[in-house]
Amino acid sequence: MASPTDTTPSPDGTLVEVVDSTGKSVEQFATTKWSVHTSPGGSKCPVWINTVVISPTVPGAQLGAHLAGEDTAGQSSCSDSEKVLAILVDENGKLQDLKSFPHAIVRDIFPPDVKINGMLVAATLWLSEASADEIIANTNDEDLKTTLRTMADRCIHSV
Repeated sequence: MASPTDTTPSPDGTLVEVVDSTGKSVEQFATTKWSVHTSPGGSKCPVWINTVVISPTVPGAQLGAHLAGEDTAGQSSCSDSEKVLAILVDENGKLQDLKSFPHAIVRDIFPPDVKINGMLVAATLWLSEASADEIIANTNDEDLKTTLRTMADRCIHSV
């Protein structure tokens, strides 16, 4: 059974943005699949995103989705995962590149009534060298700070 904080990508495409330390988008992709694993002890969240398949197109992400692998834990319940592998595929789902990111941040979710198997659906996933806390410290955008704090609070109080 899904917890109130479990999130999953949309099979119709979740926006993936590679962002800088202020939350500014530097590249955009789509994903339809990620896999998760148990986070190490001491983390605020028990399950992190492990591998995410990204593509310039939604069809490419759908075709390459199998490359994400299997989940080794329950669904992701954290807005800020660490040590995430991004698998870049082309529009035909063919492997192009692998890149490791220190952080994957569920930036936005669709309205709470939009669910898949009881899980909230991620509207936007950020891949970043910076954590959510670092982005909050580095940005002057008060709305962004509020959004990131709200996403983090959603996880901390529900786990």
